[in-house]
Amino acid sequence: MRIGISAQPSFSYTSGFKMIRSEFPQSVLDVCSKMHVTPIIMPATQSDEDIISILKMVDGVIITGGSDVSSDLYGQHHLDFQKIDAMPSQSRKRDLFELRLIKLATHFNKPVLGICRGIQIINVAFGGTLYQDIDTYFDDLSHQIKHFQDDESSKPTHYVDIKRESMLYDSVGSRPKVNSFHHQAIDQVGHGLSVVAKAPDGVIEGVESADNLVQGVQWHPEQLWKKHPIQENIFKDFFSRAKSLTRSSYTRVV
Repeated sequence: MRIGISAQPSFSYTSGFKMIRSEFPQSVLDVCSKMHVTPIIMPATQSDEDIISILKMVDGVIITGGSDVSSDLYGQHHLDFQKIDAMPSQSRKRDLFELRLIKLATHFNKPVLGICRGIQIINVAFGGTLYQDIDTYFDDLSHQIKHFQDDESSKPTHYVDIKRESMLYDSVGSRPKVNSFHHQAIDQVGHGLSVVAKAPDGVIEGVESADNLVQGVQWHPEQLWKKHPIQENIFKDFFSRAKSLTRSSYTRVV
């Protein structure tokens, strides 16, 4: 089985040539390797034809973490953040690629798993909006969770509450402890998505589509699974759904 992994583009210059690198978490490749899944790295391309060609090669898609989603794509002006030292750089090329990738993947019945930034771009793809900076919107005593943690990535720092009737509940139960590396979060939920997990302070931590094709989590299970094996189930169950859909659609022509 092959799974597409979206990559964060970065740019550099070598001997006068502009170079584009596709960066992605080694930990995602590690979990694929353990489960005998072949990862296909998906560079940001703007052509629907190219995206469809890539989708023909894979059984599902993982949208990884990375830079903030461009605010104008969900109808907002970019805010000037005062409370964070450095804002992650935006990549409009990646934004536009992943918006089309998500829409085309679901059109062709390919399951999508979004991680951190991934849940945010999924929400935007379905017409939802984001809080550009959590602390800007939740500056009160009830907001006590540090959503961009200081601890190492393999250490969970807060709990999330998960709805019983959800794929996520089947994978990790009702109240797993998770890590947290984000300053943005879902605001208005996209059409066709349901909230299935929240942090105790109300920040949305998980969404799923009614047809079970799309799932997004706000934390980083790829950084947790080696020390906290229950998080591995998110990937195991996603791969299982991808395999099941592939078997049921052999006769479908993409």
